[in-house]
Amino acid sequence: MGTNFHTAWDNTTLFKPSSMNTVPSSLDQALTYQKVILIHCDGALDYVKATGVLSWSSTLRIHFIRSDGQAIQNTVNAGNITLADNEFAYVDLNETNNTVVTVQKAAITTGAAATFKAYNRVMLAYRNASSDELYPVELTRGWTSPSSALPERNATISLIPEYSGAVLTKSGMANDPGGEGMTSDLDVSGNTYRPYYEWSSDVTSAIQSYDVFVQWRVPHDFKSFQVGTNQALQLEICTATNNKIDVTLQKDGSATTSSLTAQKSDVAATWKQVGFDETDAVLSSLAAGDVLNIRIRLYSFNSKWTRTGRIDLAAVLQ
Repeated sequence: MGTNFHTAWDNTTLFKPSSMNTVPSSLDQALTYQKVILIHCDGALDYVKATGVLSWSSTLRIHFIRSDGQAIQNTVNAGNITLADNEFAYVDLNETNNTVVTVQKAAITTGAAATFKAYNRVMLAYRNASSDELYPVELTRGWTSPSSALPERNATISLIPEYSGAVLTKSGMANDPGGEGMTSDLDVSGNTYRPYYEWSSDVTSAIQSYDVFVQWRVPHDFKSFQVGTNQALQLEICTATNNKIDVTLQKDGSATTSSLTAQKSDVAATWKQVGFDETDAVLSSLAAGDVLNIRIRLYSFNSKWTRTGRIDLAAVLQ
């Protein structure tokens, strides 16, 4: 180098990290940590929006690269943490392999020192202060096939008259309606509304019948039916004196059927629910994509009506 504007460097001068203080070396360490971080869970991850609880049902495993290039594992025992608005979950990594670390939390305050950026800190997820939604940063769910590790949720799927996927069909028995025959209408009691199908026959010599036939395709996220007495599939019915209803279930394409016969109101002309358990032979055989056939046979004579209402399917979805 020339000597116009400075004194020439001694060609024996050596540059070392120590002569430049520790900032560049710490910066290099931070970059090393952030290059590749793999976080996975041996169980299931879940978040409850209403409470802010983030949980992991088994060990969290964190793989990262130490500053000397070694692959290191830290683990977190199964547990949970409750996040308030504007808080994030994090772990501070330890360079000793197989160290058990803990998930912690902190709030973000703008215009002040950042709490979420440190050379060994990994931000897992953040809870939005307005929507309460959880936004993952480094923590994400895995892909599974089938999706057995995804969190489950209970859901009630209701089919309301006039049912989607339903047709009216003669039962093959005596079915001379006389009078009104098959109709649909609405029953209002106080603030309770019940749409229904009604079958009525004025024949007096023999009871007459007619079918409501419903097909329901099992949704793609279906896992099973909820556990409970007569809870998996429930049907609202209402019968006048001496009338009755039969309900038959069948998985489309299968010969197996299950049924409830001669169902009637406990008190004439009052609504009640009848149903099947999750252990029912047809219901327990169903999987996502299957089609469930529901045949509801209504009996009537002497101008006394029979009504069928809402169908509730208590499913476990994931």
